[in-house]
Amino acid sequence: MSNYQKEKRIVLDYYEALDSATDDRITQVLEEFTTKNYIWRAFHPFGLQTDVNEISEQCWKP
Repeated sequence: MSNYQKEKRIVLDYYEALDSATDDRITQVLEEFTTKNYIWRAFHPFGLQTDVNEISEQCWKP
């Protein structure tokens, strides 16, 4: 049985990349770690998002 170590490492790498990204790199990080059909489900007022450019602009950038 797997410990999911590979999957855990991917998630940690994603969070570390987002945490250390400058404002101009957030979209690039999202593109590196997600797929074209990525769906991001968030609470109000963000709701369901499917475009990494919108996600980075509305949710991650100050």
